[in-house]
Amino acid sequence: MFFAGILMAACVTVTVHPITPPPSPSGSTRPVTAGKGFGLVPDQDGQVVTVDADTDIIRLVLDDGWTWKVVVDTSYLRLTGFGPLYGNGFTAQYWTYKLLQTGETKVTATGAPTCRETSPPCGRPDRLYSVTLQTR
Repeated sequence: MFFAGILMAACVTVTVHPITPPPSPSGSTRPVTAGKGFGLVPDQDGQVVTVDADTDIIRLVLDDGWTWKVVVDTSYLRLTGFGPLYGNGFTAQYWTYKLLQTGETKVTATGAPTCRETSPPCGRPDRLYSVTLQTR
């Protein structure tokens, strides 16, 4: 009888509630897959290019032989690296950007031919490059 009294005194009441997810953070958030990247190339000039929202890195590769000035909206893309890219028989200029938010932004570049820096300078015109980048 004493043993039954101890068992009765040791009973615990448990209440079960449904599990609710924590509140979502405020602001613009996006899933990111480390290392998932996308490349922009000269052939995409003038196009609208769609990338997945979880794209982490955007690579821009433009022809060598030009001095490129690249302009991006820094609220969408942050420069992480640049330099010449050497391949099998070719050289190109590249820039790597981290995608910071989803939406639509424009990547533009103006290229001045490097032959203008020679003597005598060439008279070739500037070259323009523009891509509209959209996330889905």
